[in-house]
Amino acid sequence: MIPFTPTKRGFALILVAFVSLFISLTNPNLAATIVSSGLFSIVGSGIIFSLMSIRKIHISRSPGTDCCAGEIISLPLSIENKSRFTRQAFVIREEFLFKENTHHNETVSPLAGFESRVVSREIYAEKRGKYNLDKIYLIGGDPAGLFRRVISFRAKEAIAIYPETENVNWMSLTVKKKVHVSSVKPIGVSGLGQDFFGVREYRHSDSMRFIHWKASAKHRKLMVREFEAFGMSSVGILLDTDRKHAVRGYAGSAFEQLIKVASSAVSYVSATNCSIFFSAFDGENGEIRNMQGSGSRVRLDIMDMLSEIKPSGKTALDMLDLSVEAVPRDSILYLLSLSESPDFFPYFDSLISRGVEIRWIYAPHKNFMYRERVPVRGEKDMKCRSMLIPTMILEPGSKIGAVLGYV
Repeated sequence: MIPFTPTKRGFALILVAFVSLFISLTNPNLAATIVSSGLFSIVGSGIIFSLMSIRKIHISRSPGTDCCAGEIISLPLSIENKSRFTRQAFVIREEFLFKENTHHNETVSPLAGFESRVVSREIYAEKRGKYNLDKIYLIGGDPAGLFRRVISFRAKEAIAIYPETENVNWMSLTVKKKVHVSSVKPIGVSGLGQDFFGVREYRHSDSMRFIHWKASAKHRKLMVREFEAFGMSSVGILLDTDRKHAVRGYAGSAFEQLIKVASSAVSYVSATNCSIFFSAFDGENGEIRNMQGSGSRVRLDIMDMLSEIKPSGKTALDMLDLSVEAVPRDSILYLLSLSESPDFFPYFDSLISRGVEIRWIYAPHKNFMYRERVPVRGEKDMKCRSMLIPTMILEPGSKIGAVLGYV
């Protein structure tokens, strides 16, 4: 392998040098000889400078961090010049599959002799998933830009890009249709218990008798008191992964939007220490995966699954058929679907008979296929059903916090 390659400028200079050599040989004279020798000396010095440009430069990875899609991930590198001579500026290139433009270039200013430096690379993560980083390329050259030298280093590191998560200010975690009296210890979930929980901003559904006037005067807006709920709340999340409706359109992917809803809901619920039941088909093997436990315990497992989940060949009806009986009684269930069908409603009847409150979030893939929204077939019928089952239809740009706070 050639340790250096000419740039376009280098190719042009080499061509001119050989033309001048040909002229000096066919028509010997002092001027042609001086020009030819000068051009070849420039070419030779460019080769030497390019070979020395990144000699004895060593690179290793410093500990990085995981992040969520839509955030900045830090992937620092430790660089050491093991030579006593100053090295000129060079470029570090690495391929990142979580970016739309996969190649990332970082310019490093000149390194003094025996200098060590940490290069802090802040990169915008666009795609969720788990990635194995490996090769790093150092690109140097001569000061005139005639030749380029590339050296590769192998430095392995595994990183996780979790799904994009939107901050949710409030989700109702109390079943609206029933009031349960329980003897278990309060867990610190806001509700209608006796113990004071905190103060929050007033919402239209709040009773006027709960307004905290002192806090309202301080914040210059209406604030209400919250009280701890007695009893263990349980929240279920069913995620539809039907490959048929998971196509990516002009305005993005309905499937990715539902994953964003799921991760936002899990993050909020886990902070309240409620119990979570999560179910979805795994696109890798086609098997259904159920996770259940306290939110703080299963949150990382669910986020790991959401970071690499792929569409499957199973429909929402297949998911309901296998998961309905596993949904805890007297719980809140978020159904995140890519399709809708009248065949859903027998399963809904079964869930309601067991005290489950269903909150349906539907992301029609047609809403994401075109620049402007196209009405979804059956949407009128769904709105009629929403009197019994709260339903939200996702569109590109939907505010996840508002969606989860509404249903």
